[in-house]
Amino acid sequence: MSLLRRLFPLMVGANFSPKLLGFVTEMSGLAAETGEWCRVHRERISPDSAKVLDNLGKRLQAQQVRLERFQNVEVDAIDVTGLSHNQEEARGRRKRINVAIDTLWQEVDSLRSKVTAVLSSSSKDSDSQGPPDSSQSTAGADGGGGSDPGPEGDGPSDRSAAEGGAEALLQRARRIPCRGPDDRETFGYVLQTERSRISNFPPEEILEHASGVTPYWHRRCEDLISNWLAVKRQYGTSVEKRFYSSMTLAQLRSRLIRNRPLVFMGAGDSWMLQSGEFGYGGWEAVGTEAEEEPLVLSRYLSYSEMQLSALLGVSTPTHFINDGGRHNEGVPGMPGTFEEKGNYYAGVGARFEKGPGFNEYPFCVVGRNQNVVKYGYGRMERQGDAAEGGAWSTATRRTPSKEAAARAYMDCWASFYGVSHFPLFDEALADYKAGGTRYVPLSGEQRNHPTAFFDRLVYGRRIEAVAVPFLMDANRRAARKGTMAFCHVVGLGLGVWQISDYQECMMIEVYATLLRSLHLPNVSDVNFAWFDGQGSGVLEDGMVVRCAPSSHGQGSGVRVWFNRREPAARLVGPHENKLVCAMYAWDGASYPGNEYWQGSLSGSGDPAAACCSTIAELQNPDVNVERLNGDAVEFAGSSEWQYSLAPGGPD
Repeated sequence: MSLLRRLFPLMVGANFSPKLLGFVTEMSGLAAETGEWCRVHRERISPDSAKVLDNLGKRLQAQQVRLERFQNVEVDAIDVTGLSHNQEEARGRRKRINVAIDTLWQEVDSLRSKVTAVLSSSSKDSDSQGPPDSSQSTAGADGGGGSDPGPEGDGPSDRSAAEGGAEALLQRARRIPCRGPDDRETFGYVLQTERSRISNFPPEEILEHASGVTPYWHRRCEDLISNWLAVKRQYGTSVEKRFYSSMTLAQLRSRLIRNRPLVFMGAGDSWMLQSGEFGYGGWEAVGTEAEEEPLVLSRYLSYSEMQLSALLGVSTPTHFINDGGRHNEGVPGMPGTFEEKGNYYAGVGARFEKGPGFNEYPFCVVGRNQNVVKYGYGRMERQGDAAEGGAWSTATRRTPSKEAAARAYMDCWASFYGVSHFPLFDEALADYKAGGTRYVPLSGEQRNHPTAFFDRLVYGRRIEAVAVPFLMDANRRAARKGTMAFCHVVGLGLGVWQISDYQECMMIEVYATLLRSLHLPNVSDVNFAWFDGQGSGVLEDGMVVRCAPSSHGQGSGVRVWFNRREPAARLVGPHENKLVCAMYAWDGASYPGNEYWQGSLSGSGDPAAACCSTIAELQNPDVNVERLNGDAVEFAGSSEWQYSLAPGGPD
């Protein structure tokens, strides 16, 4: 049965407009036309091009199956005789179908362009060189594979290689359509801003930037990921045990980079997938026996994995088209008002808005009902000391299975954070009453009778896990360019994710510790942008902080600034010609830009960053496949934490 014939009853029943009906008819025609090209022209093209066409045909089939499956699911929920049983629900579902059709049509059109390019290239090769040499390398089925090496023994010039690599990158980028100026409501896997597309910049520069993209974890994450995987294999759900049984560490790291929805936001987990499907909630079940398509572990991250992916940062060399302000919306800035090139670092703050049991809440918050033995809290006899990050074992556990699983999981994270265990509530309460500085009452709690605490030590090290790779990456990139780095720091997780008034001050405190303990000879400035509390007595505007010395001599000095500077604002005066290394607040479970893909361009720093730079493509794992995978990950920093509690603690 044809795609159009399957869709027709649904479209009639759902009261689709004639315009949309024509739209779907055109989509079906394009699919058929492309399939016909694959069949007719197979004999006159090279074997490698034939492989590409085979892959394109399979992708077209997959898109058709996806839409048919979507239609079959939705048709059961809609009264096709007139939408009589639930008008509001039907309208919502009708909109979802519209979005899915729109997204898949754009995919088909993109594939058609790809086929045309392959045929054109193959035809030119046949005319100028005779029969193609099957030993020559062409773009692979995913658009990668590098450039044609030319005749045997003659390597390509650097420029030719750059152009070939850039073309493969651009081919993958072209698969993502771009919203037109009149398409105000278009969203889905569609680029929202045309002027920041990589196709607008010189190919050799884009290739240089793409090859410089680097995923980072803190050095201590190396053991964390290994221990986490061991716990899941032994104590995970039946779904997790099967899924992780043969997974390598590199494969897990790749999952944490790639297996994300386009959009993931809000306390209710609003999401949108690459297919255009969207909804609210359902992520708590991923990785359990209750998971349901499309939110299943084989396709997307579980909440447990998000605790790991939130520690990932990605550094991306980029062009800028404006100063990166919150409301830039991809509109080109006035020349001379912004840095044309720089580096953008995606960092993720601690997320507390979801509440107990999720993200960083179990580690950084001490609650009366949460911090109990059955959930893995409290001191317990163990092999080795987690605080030393050394021997870690669950071999001697003699507790019930659920409690053993909880204990093993929390021990894994305690080892990462360098603490012997996560405390019981009464333990934290006793420490607080004795004048300890590690635990402070949550915002709004009565100081004399608190019911929840914030763990300053664990939170500080959570910030360090993100800040260290950012600073070290900036230092390295500036050194390679023979200049100094101007680091632009933003408050990660200090918006709707925030839970404690202490977080901003503590973030500054952590940076103060790192600037004094790290060797950063090529970092000249650290600019804290939009921090309300300024330095809070720890760092002050204009202060020079002496960094750790190297083995060759005295440490460098880093000047600290507090202002409301935009990420890519022009560096002037003594800062001219420095490398701007800006940070933006990413999400641990989305593609770069997050709500950008829904057309919300100024809702947070995430879409603002995607609008002003090339990260929507260069930080995109579907485009920059060579650099956004588990093998490309680098670990930065020391195996020892630098941050510890300052005497006295907060007032």
